[in-house]
Amino acid sequence: MNVSGEPGTVNALYLGNFDLKLDSTTNVMSGDGRAENAAQWVDSVQGVNFADGGSSIRELDASSYGTDDIIATNDSSSSTYYNNDYFTDDTGTVLRIDAAIRIEVTITYDAGNGPMTKTVQVAALQMDNGDMYLYPTKEGGLAQTSLDNLGTISSLTVNRLIDNDLAGDELIYHDSTIVGTVICFTTGTMIQTPLGEVPVEQLSAGDLVVTMDSNAMPIKWIGSRHLDAAALRDNPHLHPITIRAGALGDGLPATDLTVSPQHRILVQSSIAARMFGQRQVLVAAKHLMCLDGIGLSDDASGVTYWHFLFDSHQIVFANNTPAESLFPGMMALQSLGEAARDEILELFPELDPETGRTIEPARQLVPGRLARKLADRHQRNVKPIYS
Repeated sequence: MNVSGEPGTVNALYLGNFDLKLDSTTNVMSGDGRAENAAQWVDSVQGVNFADGGSSIRELDASSYGTDDIIATNDSSSSTYYNNDYFTDDTGTVLRIDAAIRIEVTITYDAGNGPMTKTVQVAALQMDNGDMYLYPTKEGGLAQTSLDNLGTISSLTVNRLIDNDLAGDELIYHDSTIVGTVICFTTGTMIQTPLGEVPVEQLSAGDLVVTMDSNAMPIKWIGSRHLDAAALRDNPHLHPITIRAGALGDGLPATDLTVSPQHRILVQSSIAARMFGQRQVLVAAKHLMCLDGIGLSDDASGVTYWHFLFDSHQIVFANNTPAESLFPGMMALQSLGEAARDEILELFPELDPETGRTIEPARQLVPGRLARKLADRHQRNVKPIYS
């Protein structure tokens, strides 16, 4: 299972948690990827409308680093597959694929243009905790971009079993050809340094930058990537987000701040303290879009993203707003491209994209569902996210 060319987060349809294990050799690396109980499960759910049961589209972090383009269940004869192929849900729980089967389903949905019905083939993935997700397969007739935009689902039924062994088949599929987990500022962002504010594009390795926790620190590595209008059109998940002046609190940002969707902003509030036990947490900009003054950038002509690293993960000041430096997690490293990734791994030998070993985050990193809940509570209570 390969996420090269995929977004850092993907959507999957959650069906629920099932006591019946599709695979009778749970958590055994037997080399046998067959799901022996698949037909029994399909028979047991005939006539069930999973939409009535609360099926929902959930966000998963696709944290797999194989290079073979295949699904690897935890029955694989290779321990490398077992260690590397997994998802992380929006609570931070690691979900390893226990069984993968291909089924035919019929979905009725309304994306805003009236009800539509599709009969498609999808992968049914049962995780090692019993959770079941539906996910597009390479040739199944439902692309990830379609799944992203299903809107309201009124009916979801399972028709038949097609294949009880997808181990070795292609699974992770996205219409995008550009990785979507970049954590970046955009050209023109003013970064606070001991000499005053400096445009991010004028910074170089070795330059000192003011940080919240460690005074001034030298940049260890800096890189950039340009996406033209066509790339943004073809990859809407990479479209920059603009935070209008004052949208986060008094004087924050001082002027409009535009960042990549995954770039995390520091939230400091009593609401964060009640939810997470600490006043300061980091939240991706895309999860703050329910707040007034935060939305997609109006400029679709192209964007240059800039990202920089210190010896440790830091909070810096961008247009006066506390925001993270590049956090070299597995998906961030994968998104940078081979040359940049090799350079960073040479500078930081302690990082290991194969095992996920990375540096400590400067603050708690809040996952998608909880981040959106945090933002919604601020919006409903008319509270700034930084106070």
